[in-house]
Amino acid sequence: MLFVHGVAGTPREFRELIDSLDHTRFQPWVFYYGSGARLEMVSTLLMQLFVRLRQWHHVDRVAVVAHSMGGLVSRDFLLRDWDANATEVVKTYVTISSPFGGMPSAAKGIERSPVVLRNWYGLDPNGAFLTELFWKGKERRRLPAHIAYHMLFGFRGGGPDGGSGDGVVPLASQLRPEIQEEARTMRGYDENHTSILRSAAVAARLNEILAEMR
Repeated sequence: MLFVHGVAGTPREFRELIDSLDHTRFQPWVFYYGSGARLEMVSTLLMQLFVRLRQWHHVDRVAVVAHSMGGLVSRDFLLRDWDANATEVVKTYVTISSPFGGMPSAAKGIERSPVVLRNWYGLDPNGAFLTELFWKGKERRRLPAHIAYHMLFGFRGGGPDGGSGDGVVPLASQLRPEIQEEARTMRGYDENHTSILRSAAVAARLNEILAEMR
């Protein structure tokens, strides 16, 4: 299993989820990266490391679990790896509280801040990175059909500018229509952006999903 954290995150955030795994069946791996970098660069690095993982360890079945901005990085990686290598190694994909509709605060930061973090461009709701996660011109980009995609989201804490959300990511961003179209299942939790990773119910749901992996 490959875990991908979000902005300013660390692999430690997945401790409870990793502890809950069936370790006779799953070996956890974590991707730790500098989350201030351009998301395209992070995705490229992940793809390169994943190719090595396949080749060196002869891995043929993988589940990817991503939190927050890690969902954007991992989706880009999965699409690009499929285009480049067409391997069916990733069988299951789970995102948790990911801002697939972007973050309005990132767009404001790009416009107004004297210092712009590179990852803000990837989080810009109208930016090229987010658009190209789902569209190539007028052609819809979808996850490969062999990947079972499941979406988990939180709704405690409200949106950062009011409205609904998990205290960090607006609910509308977590529930972008294109991502809902691809999800085999969606499940919401009364948790905020970080507590969702410590939720026993989320851990139980993840293990239900993994039990279906073949």
